[in-house]
Amino acid sequence: MSALLVRDREGHRIGTLSAGRVARWLTIVGSCAMVAAQVLAVDRAGPRWPALLLVLLAVASANLPDGGVPLATIGFAAGWWLVAVPSPAAGPATVVALALLVFHVATTHAATGPAGRDVAGRVVLAALGRTAAVGLGTLAVGLGAATTTGRVDVPALVLALALAAVAALAVATTRQ
Repeated sequence: MSALLVRDREGHRIGTLSAGRVARWLTIVGSCAMVAAQVLAVDRAGPRWPALLLVLLAVASANLPDGGVPLATIGFAAGWWLVAVPSPAAGPATVVALALLVFHVATTHAATGPAGRDVAGRVVLAALGRTAAVGLGTLAVGLGAATTTGRVDVPALVLALALAAVAALAVATTRQ
């Protein structure tokens, strides 16, 4: 894979830009931008500064994926969602859940191995397959919530079992 080597004026290597690294960075920041857009769309009267803070945390997460910043970013995004959207609709909640899933997978993938490495396409495809499986489970729970809202009173046990099934799917897809 070709990459652009960035050097300073004295010829020392500063860093390397590759298509994979740029895509990973855009995925991490873009998923948090999607969360911010959803919260701002649902809570039109709320403050706008949390969106800027979330995107800044996402940029920090993209640059430091193996630290505590990605966890703080997910915690901030979830906390902002819970505070800003007291009675969420299933559609925006599902979009936020899927965006945070993508953020989680992208930062986890970026944090594994030595910093700045490019990975083989088969590794990325395997990660995409596992993410798609969990994403489809999340989408199924979201669609179930959207179709039953206001029509059927879903017991908390049924919802807990559905979420446990998605969690079990996540565990099953990560086992070798």
